[in-house]
This record gives sequence, structure tokens and C-alpha cells, in this order.
Amino acid sequence: MDANMDAFVFLQKNKNTILNMAIIILALIISIKIYQNQDTEITVLKTQKDNETENNKVFKNLTVLDNKINAYKRSLKIRNAGEVMNIISEVAKSVGLKINSIRPLGESVAEDYVKLPVSVDMRVKSFDQIGKFMSKLESNPAFFTVDSFKISRNSDEKALELSLSVSVIRIVD
Repeated sequence: MDANMDAFVFLQKNKNTILNMAIIILALIISIKIYQNQDTEITVLKTQKDNETENNKVFKNLTVLDNKINAYKRSLKIRNAGEVMNIISEVAKSVGLKINSIRPLGESVAEDYVKLPVSVDMRVKSFDQIGKFMSKLESNPAFFTVDSFKISRNSDEKALELSLSVSVIRIVD
């Protein structure tokens, strides 16, 4: 019984100290749980931030690509073969070429674009003129492709005959 009595007396004397220790231990346990929850939330927020940063990079790249596509669409706004023939005539005239004939060959329609081919026969004085013509055609904002190209020399004259098939791509809106 003395042991029980000694324990009871010890508890009575130190009850404030024991209570304070219990409160401190309880506070430590609660603060550790709060810290663990906050640490988890911080990790989740960092992951979300990294994902948003990556999404922003992708969005920025998409915006740049969209601007490029719109620029191409603006340059591919030729509506018909008549406009193609006018451009070719102007380019030929600017380098001193004489067009013998120019005619549309019929549209080729795809899902997203229309190909507008034109056949051109012209008389040229030199290969230099052909080079200048092709260079100017190539630097035109419209997207020209040369589908076929034939040069022949007229036997009675010094002039060259140039026959080519040129196409322009038009984006379908």
C-alpha cells in the first residue's frame, strides 16, 4: 500500500508539471499534423504551378503558330485563276517577257485547300530573263509552285519558248 500511497503523493505534488507536459506533448502532436498537411498542400501547389507554367509555354507556342497560320492564310487569299493569271502577267511584264498564251487548267479541290493551276506559254530572249521571272514569281506573297517547265529554241529565231504550268494554293475557309 505504501507504493500506491507514494505514487498518489507524487502525482499530487507534480500534477501541474504532468499536466503541462501532457499539454506540450499534445501541442507537438497537433503541430506535427498541421505541418504534414501544410507540406502536402505546398507540394500539390508546386506541382500545379509547374503544370500551369508548362501549359503557359504550350499556349504561347500555340499562339505563335496560330499567328503564322493566319499570316499564311492572308498570303493565300487568291480567290480564282483570273487573279493567278493577272499576277503572272504582271511579273512577266516586269522582267520584259512576252506571254503568248495563258489559260487556267481547272481547279483541283482538296479538303482544306484548292489548287489553281495555270498554263503559260511565253517568248523569252535569254535564260537570264527566265531566272528573273522565276525569282520574282518565287518572291511573290502568293504561294506559287511550278508543276512543269519546258524550254525550247525556235529554229527560225534566236528567242526561246518557255512553257510552264504554275499553280497557286488557296486555303478553303
